[in-house]
Amino acid sequence: MTTVASSDPFELLAVAHMILQRKHDRALIDKVTVLQGYFELSQMCPNHDYSMMVSRAMTEVTAALHSHVEF
Repeated sequence: MTTVASSDPFELLAVAHMILQRKHDRALIDKVTVLQGYFELSQMCPNHDYSMMVSRAMTEVTAALHSHVEF
């Protein structure tokens, strides 16, 4: 069983990619793309604070994943 409770962007993206391999969900793809973009920006530009944007994007991806994961 897959759970969606992670504060690690890598883990969250891994779960999202597993789901997207099985089911095409355009909204989830869009949210994952935003999260990846902000996370990559935070790595490339450590002098800028992207933590709020990464956190918001993670919240949106988590919410989208909940509709795909059985509890």
